[in-house]
Amino acid sequence: MAKQKIRTTAAFIRRTTARKIPPASTLGDRVRAIELGLKLRSLPKRIVRISNLQSVLSRRKVKPNERVPLDNITVDVKPNGTGVLYASGPPGASVTIALSFVGGSNGHIHSDGSNDPNIVGKISPVSFTLPDGYPQNVPTTFTATNFCGLIQGCASFSDGTQQVNSFNVHFDGLIPLPSHPSLHPYTHDLTHPQNTFGVPKLVSALLALGDAYGKVFFGPAYVLWVNDMSLPKGGRFCTHPKGHKWGGEVDISYNLMTDSERQWFDQNADKFFAWHILHGDPLHWHCSINPKSKESSC
Repeated sequence: MAKQKIRTTAAFIRRTTARKIPPASTLGDRVRAIELGLKLRSLPKRIVRISNLQSVLSRRKVKPNERVPLDNITVDVKPNGTGVLYASGPPGASVTIALSFVGGSNGHIHSDGSNDPNIVGKISPVSFTLPDGYPQNVPTTFTATNFCGLIQGCASFSDGTQQVNSFNVHFDGLIPLPSHPSLHPYTHDLTHPQNTFGVPKLVSALLALGDAYGKVFFGPAYVLWVNDMSLPKGGRFCTHPKGHKWGGEVDISYNLMTDSERQWFDQNADKFFAWHILHGDPLHWHCSINPKSKESSC
């Protein structure tokens, strides 16, 4: 009787393994199918069905029967630009997406969790129902403001699945101002402590300015006090409604200069910048490498 059972089991395994194994099946699937006495041809349908019921937001369109990981997605977006994610899931499932700002990102030590549209932008549609035919690939379009940093988009599906994805709103290519004996970075705004980032052209101009200044004014008492440039990712600076967004402008203190330093700076600044003006409270030199009109950048 035992030999008959062995022969029967061996014949079943031969018949099973002789069939073409679909790519979705694994050795573990096959063994479980044998143990449970299931027909192997029904197994791929089970895997496809599981995949079809998977709720997911993807950076690209999902292919039929594709298994997509539920990892967090980060999409790079330019200020005032757009980014697209595609939603798929069980037909008839409802989806709602909520945006919030990640406090501390881009040097903004404020507004954590804010859903103010002037900060987080908008996503459209905010809520929708998935139609028939997986994968539906319903496009959801995020539109950024000029407020840079990480914007989280929490997508809630009616099947209980929840995904948190991020939009990284930023200007490209901003670098920090390196140390220089004649330049002293500082800030009077504790909500934006990382305030000395700029495009390479601005950073080079400041370093050249520091070199020239250091040849005229000697000693540790003589430094140029460098205030706001741009934030690490650029974008809107709360204390500067128009300028300092893209890394091409810098403020240098006027009040901390002697009369001779002020005269030298006013006579030499345009050797390094496209223009400079004196304005603000407290008074400071506003300098830019952008040749556009002064009024549009201050």
